[in-house]
Amino acid sequence: MRIWTNIIAVFVLAGLTAYANAQGIEHALPIGVAAIVCFLAGAAVASVTNSLERIMRPPEFFSL
Repeated sequence: MRIWTNIIAVFVLAGLTAYANAQGIEHALPIGVAAIVCFLAGAAVASVTNSLERIMRPPEFFSL
């Protein structure tokens, strides 16, 4: 995913969390914060995986 998609998704999750918290839904804030943290952790793992995949790929001139 592109960085802008991640930023928009975090803002959407934060907005939904704030809305649910304002409506008085019980445990909305901790669940929303946990969702944002999990999303960011997943994005970080995906980024590291992509970087490692790019590093470990052999150069093009070795392929037959």
